Amino acid sequence: MCCDLEVDVNGQGIFYVNKKILSCYSGRIRKLFMKSNDKSSRLKLIFHDFPGGAEGFQLITQFCYNGGSLSISPSNVILLHSAGIFLEMNETNSGPSSLVSQTEEYFRGSVHQWVWADLLECLKQCQYLLHFISSSDMFRKLLDCVVGRLLPCSFPSPYASSTDSSCINFSGDMSRESISNYSSETTTNSWFEDLVFLRIDIIEKLVETMISKKWDTNTISSFLFHYQRMKFNSTLVVKRAEKRRIIETVIDLLSLLDRSLISIRHLFYNLRLSVPLKLSKCSKKQLENLIGSVLDKANLDDLIFPSPPEKNHAYDVDLILRLQKQFLLESTETFPMHRSKKVALLLDSYIAEVAPDPNLQSSKFVALTTALPAIARDSHDRIYQALDMYLKVHDKLSIEERIKICEVLDYQKLSAEFLIELAQNMSFPGSARLAASFSHHSKLRSISNNEGYVTKRFRTNIVDDRFDLSRGKQTEVEKFTEFGLTCPDNINPIPAL
Repeated sequence: MCCDLEVDVNGQGIFYVNKKILSCYSGRIRKLFMKSNDKSSRLKLIFHDFPGGAEGFQLITQFCYNGGSLSISPSNVILLHSAGIFLEMNETNSGPSSLVSQTEEYFRGSVHQWVWADLLECLKQCQYLLHFISSSDMFRKLLDCVVGRLLPCSFPSPYASSTDSSCINFSGDMSRESISNYSSETTTNSWFEDLVFLRIDIIEKLVETMISKKWDTNTISSFLFHYQRMKFNSTLVVKRAEKRRIIETVIDLLSLLDRSLISIRHLFYNLRLSVPLKLSKCSKKQLENLIGSVLDKANLDDLIFPSPPEKNHAYDVDLILRLQKQFLLESTETFPMHRSKKVALLLDSYIAEVAPDPNLQSSKFVALTTALPAIARDSHDRIYQALDMYLKVHDKLSIEERIKICEVLDYQKLSAEFLIELAQNMSFPGSARLAASFSHHSKLRSISNNEGYVTKRFRTNIVDDRFDLSRGKQTEVEKFTEFGLTCPDNINPIPAL
């Protein structure tokens, strides 16, 4: 039997085969040479994207030379199926015993009896053939079977009879002890390790299947973070582009989950990797949205990011402002007060951390302190302390700038201790010191009135010193109280009592 056809498969190998034999089973090859009458010379066929490369084509030649018969197993069924589709070896071209029909029948009848190792082997094939089988029913069924084996109900008690269990049983690949361990607390997620070898595109399909089966967020997110960590810590060299692809896929998948149950530590870890790995703007925005929605779970260390290279200040304040904004956007119509108060306390700590930065612009300081609604803070004591530090470090600010930045203070939310301190703090403009003194006196009057008596000292000491009653003229201090924080900086505040 002559070999009248030379086949170059993906540049991996050359095969010399009989054109007529292959044409009997392959509609694609038959169409290619249907009009060829040249019998004097050997024909040459070049494939550039043959499924499975030289190994896949060798299996096809064995099938054809064996009269349309080949041993199909979990280790080659996906490869044979993909190659069969590629070469159009279906019922239309080679009858009911076509390669495509045989692989489909084998898979349909045996996949539920496969052991765990068989399922993993089949998945391993898929990651190199995903381009050919990603939309096939066979691939979707494989994913369903893998995910089904991992569901809690898929690990029956070792003491239950097979007739009592409605779940899918393992077929000899695990001992009773192993099955029991799978469902125990210490090894519940031991399957994490089994799936680490898979490429991220297969992991993406698996997780999407888990989500469609209503898996809980904790399990899925824990698996994704474990997969990412193992890939990044692998002894194998993982290129930056592959790491970026992994993180971006993980972010996409996490966005489909209940974000309130996702570990914020892992989210911040990925955010720190976003710069060196050069994540896309879309992925970074997605990640910031995830973090911002659960910002109340963060701690101060989470928020400390260095400033981008093009900025001259020490901390990435713009990032924190974006997270603040996202937190507010995620809020429902009924504002989550307990969560907003936690974020306010967190941001007060952050403001105190960044205040000593000599390059921090006053506009950024103001933005940080005013990003949340006023109702989120019960006290402004920590805002005052941070502002005190900021003004001491930025002692070159003009009077106008100092007055402007002090507008962030709510004097009614300052404790008596800090009102007294502020009234005597020369780092603050006179208008702020005066406002603090007035607020303190007002609180004392309120306390006195509530107790049923009025202290004459508090009732008269402001007016007596500030009004010229004989001339009926307003002094500068009265103008301040009438028009707000506009009094000159050289006016001394009322002494604290």
